[in-house]
Amino acid sequence: MASAIQVATTRVARAVSEISDRIKVMGVDSDCKVNYQPPEALDGTFADLAIEAVQMEFFRDVLAERCPEIHSEIMDQANFPLDIGLSILTVIRSVRALLLNSDKWNGECMPTLS
Repeated sequence: MASAIQVATTRVARAVSEISDRIKVMGVDSDCKVNYQPPEALDGTFADLAIEAVQMEFFRDVLAERCPEIHSEIMDQANFPLDIGLSILTVIRSVRALLLNSDKWNGECMPTLS
């Protein structure tokens, strides 16, 4: 079973890498630790990765797809606000909290289709 913070980091990194060419996911190990380049890519804001405001809804869709256990919560714009000035680490922490509070998350790194 992977830790919630590793799962959240991995899923957010994969979603961010789909909308920005300034981060590349190199792989995910058996402990759900994501390897991405550059190593500091998730330390800033979405704007730091040249992500524009119009891309944030696409990011929301991608992240919700990567996190089916908490899909509804991520799609709820009022309770899961996203903005290009937002710290990516804040989003990772929010995803972690949602996973920990979800009765649908079974500890797996990547969701399995049932």
